[in-house]
Amino acid sequence: MTVSKPEVSFEFGAFKHHLTVTGKPTPQAVVLYSPGRNRLPPFLRMATRDDASFVATARDYFESFLLSFSAEPEATLASNMDEPPLPYIEQCNMMRETERTTLFVDFQHLTSYDSELADAVKEQFHLLEPHMRLSVGKIMAQLHEAFAQDKDFHVAVFNLPHLCCIRELRTDKIATLVSFTGTVTRTTDVRPELLRGVFMCKLCQAISDPCARASCIASPTSAHSNRLTCFALRSDCRVAQQFKYTQPVKCRNPACVNRSEWTLRHETSK
Repeated sequence: MTVSKPEVSFEFGAFKHHLTVTGKPTPQAVVLYSPGRNRLPPFLRMATRDDASFVATARDYFESFLLSFSAEPEATLASNMDEPPLPYIEQCNMMRETERTTLFVDFQHLTSYDSELADAVKEQFHLLEPHMRLSVGKIMAQLHEAFAQDKDFHVAVFNLPHLCCIRELRTDKIATLVSFTGTVTRTTDVRPELLRGVFMCKLCQAISDPCARASCIASPTSAHSNRLTCFALRSDCRVAQQFKYTQPVKCRNPACVNRSEWTLRHETSK
């Protein structure tokens, strides 16, 4: 029987999704999904890499992976009436005890759970990594709300199938997830990494606002009537660093023409 707009529902871990497919149903589109099939649902295969729905869906499925993955074979789980071991939930609990903020993910676990999701993480890591971190933070907030408050969590992926040498690290590897090997010939002092910087304009003393929005409350000072002071410093005043030392594009003060003279505010940067 042909249906013009079939609806597909499937459950994945803690999520339940519904999909309406326009046009005639096809075997690739109308599929009931189960975690054991190790295949992404149709709408994730249909989504493009730059589509916001792809990012949101990949985040949901990565979160489901953390919540429901078990390394035990399916036959063992079927014969065992007890709850299956959940290594990433256990690791989250261990993070609370040791006060760590990094979750270590075995890439082989991700591949065995869903090979297409693993490929997406590998090929689009720069795009998906912030959302993977948000998934970890969401789970930690559910499990340990007090500990997760005001903390940034990170994801470290290991055990990739291919180990690159230094000569293989070319431009096609930019923004992808790779593991490489080499010989350390010289080391330097460990220095803190700048993630998001707050800058002050050297001309008018205004605080940077990369989004050019009035997110900082500005007021003229008595000594300099044309200078601005930021009273409410918010996170969107911080300039995200993109592979290099990144400064604001222009001053947020409409009367200022500065585009290059900045002072980094160490005390409010991150």
